[in-house]
Amino acid sequence: MTRTARRSLARPVEFTGPGVHTGENGRVRLLPADGGGIRFVTEDGTEIPADIRHVADTTLSVTLAKGDARVRTVEHLLAACHLLGITDLRMEVAGPELSVLDGSAWPFTEGMRRAGLRTVGGFVLPWTIAEPLRVADGSRFIEAFPTDRPILEVEIEYEHVLIRRQQWRGDLSRADLETELAPARTFGFMKEAERLRKQGFARGADPENTVIFTEHGLYEGELRFPDEPVRHKALDLLGDLWLLGRPLLAHVRAAWPGHELNVRFAREVLARGLSERDARPILCT
Repeated sequence: MTRTARRSLARPVEFTGPGVHTGENGRVRLLPADGGGIRFVTEDGTEIPADIRHVADTTLSVTLAKGDARVRTVEHLLAACHLLGITDLRMEVAGPELSVLDGSAWPFTEGMRRAGLRTVGGFVLPWTIAEPLRVADGSRFIEAFPTDRPILEVEIEYEHVLIRRQQWRGDLSRADLETELAPARTFGFMKEAERLRKQGFARGADPENTVIFTEHGLYEGELRFPDEPVRHKALDLLGDLWLLGRPLLAHVRAAWPGHELNVRFAREVLARGLSERDARPILCT
């Protein structure tokens, strides 16, 4: 079983901007931590662990909660942490929602790299599974199989000329994975915009932070990858899986994943994966 060093930042870094759903400005200040995992700290001082057991809502984003305190749209920042292997951070949050920035995890990874990464002592062992597991919702599913290398396969299909059926496959241990997934932006469809805004979603979405598909093409700009939508779905899944607190050593296949299904799958890993007793962090002496 491969162990990985615990990692944090060398210096603080801050991100600000509007949230994709509320449209209101948010700020998050990332502070180095010498242990304790990743924790969000709200304006009233409540600490909310970035833990699957604190997920309160998965409607179009992931919201964490503890008591009355909530942090909304955490998935892109957690995906950046997953890609960089960051296990320990204190994140001070102001505002109702984390900033969407450009709609991807790239500004987060770039900002954290500029702040510097450092090991903090100790190691984490990955989650493993002893037998295949699967969660499904109709034709949508996420399944995992035991393996000695972390592999992720994601597939989506939309009735749109620029999407159709897309597939992405990657070895999560590869050093260049960050460049393949972090720049992939969130996306949506112009025909759904009015309905979503009436329901309280996508009020901050615009061409600066969202790939907007019209009936026959793009509303504005160009795709960063021909298969950018499926890469973003893979990025979201990485962010949601980082709520397990350490990597998952498995071959994961996901068909049409979304936050609700991602969280159900992570909870199944928590219930059926390697025990806490066997997989607890190993501290250096």
